[in-house]
Formats: sequence, C-alpha cells, structure tokens
Amino acid sequence: INQSLLNCRRQVGSFFICVARKPILWHHEAMLKSSSFSVLVLILILVCLFCPANSFAAKQLVLKVVGTVENQIITNRDVEASFTVDRALYDEGNFLPISYGSEEFTSALNRLLIEWMVRDEADTFGVAKVSEAEIGQSLTSVKTRIAANSAVKSRWATLGFSDGQLKDMVSRKLKANRFIKYKSNSSYVQVTDEEARDYFNKNRLKFGTMDFESFKGNIKKYLEKKNAEDRLRDWLTILRKKHKVTDLLGGVSDNSSPEGL
Repeated sequence: INQSLLNCRRQVGSFFICVARKPILWHHEAMLKSSSFSVLVLILILVCLFCPANSFAAKQLVLKVVGTVENQIITNRDVEASFTVDRALYDEGNFLPISYGSEEFTSALNRLLIEWMVRDEADTFGVAKVSEAEIGQSLTSVKTRIAANSAVKSRWATLGFSDGQLKDMVSRKLKANRFIKYKSNSSYVQVTDEEARDYFNKNRLKFGTMDFESFKGNIKKYLEKKNAEDRLRDWLTILRKKHKVTDLLGGVSDNSSPEGL
C-alpha cells in the first residue's frame, strides 16, 4: 500500500488532499454536510495514492464545504479566492482579510453562489458571451493587482490556484456580470401615471400637503426600480431551485440580491 495512503489513514478525523500540489486539511464533519460524502472519500483516497508522500509535510489549509451548485462543491477556499479576485477585477477597495463565518464571508459566499448559477444559466442558453480578448485583459489586470500587494500575493500562493483556474474564475465572473446586467435592464417596465397615482394615494401621509404632480416623476422612477429588482429577485429564486443551490451557512434566501455583480 502506498505510503501516502498510510499517512492519510493515520490522521484522526481528517483527510489530506493535494490541490495545486499543496495539501489541504479537510475536516470530516464539514464533509458530512455534503450528500456526496462517499464519493468524496473515494476521490480523496485516490488522490492520496497519487500524491507524493513528502508533499504532506507542506503547509496545510483547513478546507470546509460551504455550499453547492448542482454537482459543483464550494469550499471556504473558493470563497476566499473569489473575494480576492472580485476586489482585483472590480477595484472594490483594499484586500482586507476575510474571516470564515463572518458577515463579509457570508456575503461573499452568497455572491459566489449567484455567480455560479447565473453563469451556468448563461451557458445553457448560449448568451452573455465573453471574448478571449476581454478575458485576457481582465486576467492581466487581476494578476497585476494581486502581485502588487505582497500580503495578498503570499496568501494567493497559499490558496494554490493555477493560472488556468484563475482564468476560468475571471471568465465566470465576467459572464455572470454581463447576464445579470442584461436581465436587470430587461426587467425595467415603464410605470403608468395611474400606477404612480395609486401609489401616491395609498401612501398619502408620506407626501404631506403637496399634490401628486409634484412627486409623479420620482414615484415612477422609484416604482420602476423596485419592480425591476423584484423581477430580478424572482428570477434568481427560480435559478436557485433549478440549479440546486445549497448554502450550508444558511446565508442565501429568496430575498437575497446579486450584490456586486
């Protein structure tokens, strides 16, 4: 029996896997939450058989399953990587550390789950296509920003994502973002004067003594935006069921929105 497999079996309550030639510690209690537990165990054993025994001496990263999109398993490693790439791709401020279980982590997980299911939906219908040139340009920008921050660069190396995986990640984000924008724009429907007046009459106390004409424009803009958001949220709810999205931290609900996409 391969020595690396024996090393795996000697670990109490844990499994070691090699990802990008960096071992990751996976606690079995997190795996038990996944319906694919038995399949994962088989995969782990097979990987252990083919991973060099001396690779287990390298630095370890605790890996926890936090969600699924159909057959795609999402881990805290994926969430942290996605969070970092979002910061670099969309220039969303500095690269602050993200802590597992924090509100920020839950938000990043929600965003990633939406991103996965929207990208999958776009692929199903062959829409929201992104060119290789767009992907290449964005990939270069992301790599440059990661490399410019020594702490982020070091942490990214620890996460162990290859350039190919990073490219797939950037492509997924661009496609999901494009599809979300398309659906958002198409969800806008002009509000009639009658609908605006009905809202005005039902919320008369909000407007004081001023007449309807003074607020008509603002009311119509507000209702158009609200109705578009409601339609988009309903669409995401349908996708969540269609693509069998599961959030093991309980952060995704039918009222969640595609923030940041």
